[in-house]
Amino acid sequence: MTLANRVQGLMIGGAVGDAFGSQAIFDEVQPGNALHFVIDFQEPPRFADNTQLSLFTAEGLIRARQAGAVDPIPFVQHAYQRWLHTQGVPWEQARGSFDLPAPDGLLVHQRDLFTHRAPGDTCVNSLLTFANTGNTGTPQQPINNSKGSGGVMRVAPVALWSAEPDQVFTVAARAAALTHGHPSGYLSAGTFAVIIWYLLRGHELPDAVAKARGHLTSWPGHEEQLVQLDRALALDKSPLPHGGFVAEEVLGIAIFSLLIADDPLKAILAAANYPGDRGAIASIAGNLAGARYGVNAIPGDWRARLGSAGILTSVARDLFRAFATTGYRDPEWPERYPSS
Repeated sequence: MTLANRVQGLMIGGAVGDAFGSQAIFDEVQPGNALHFVIDFQEPPRFADNTQLSLFTAEGLIRARQAGAVDPIPFVQHAYQRWLHTQGVPWEQARGSFDLPAPDGLLVHQRDLFTHRAPGDTCVNSLLTFANTGNTGTPQQPINNSKGSGGVMRVAPVALWSAEPDQVFTVAARAAALTHGHPSGYLSAGTFAVIIWYLLRGHELPDAVAKARGHLTSWPGHEEQLVQLDRALALDKSPLPHGGFVAEEVLGIAIFSLLIADDPLKAILAAANYPGDRGAIASIAGNLAGARYGVNAIPGDWRARLGSAGILTSVARDLFRAFATTGYRDPEWPERYPSS
């Protein structure tokens, strides 16, 4: 399986999971019981803010690479301000210190993304705070004490940023800390991105989780996420929480869902059956499954029916080209991914 196939799976799988978790209607099920479901999709199934923000994360990273930046976080912050604009906030209010007369780049020209798909209040309020004050949330100077799932569910593309997993962990944690200041809110993101890093290189999930565990424990405040990782790996030996609403729980349940399933769709359905923030859980499970099994393992009819599949495929292709090829240049990239 090629890395390009896995990167496509990473993005498409997350969007399919997002659509399942956000738009399916489920029967009452016991936590962890996979595959008992009723689906009543809109046509076509639409992903929500989890995937929107993942796309803008990817765009920010590509723009940072195009600019030759060592630190991608200012570019990711700028990308999130553009996403805020797509959610109905005028650019003059959303842009903050980014002195551009209009938002630019690939994603702000995709009208399908200009839809209000239940974005989290924490993300919106944190980005408005940045726009109004210029205060950037960091692990050292948190913007709030939130550990909601809005930080972890958007950072899968960060796995492509560096050939060094410790750098991937740090960038993902910092990207999440822009909006979520509790250690569990941003350390879950670092852990998730590093797990993806190993899956993209062909590691099995238990090994990827074990390696990410080592990176996690070097950070202060890691205890809550560590408990959830160990519970997920223990499966029935140590039960998961009866609902996944905060970041460390959401990641743990998504990992558990992939461990008990043997293909991407089953993993996504297992995740979407779990009580809690089903959109985030299933989206993360889809990212994991896509990176593990590749895009071709995701049923073709679901890929074909997925709303805005074209932009997902395009961004995944560009993400691969920007970070996994040497010297790739596209004459359209200065307009698609301006160095700002």
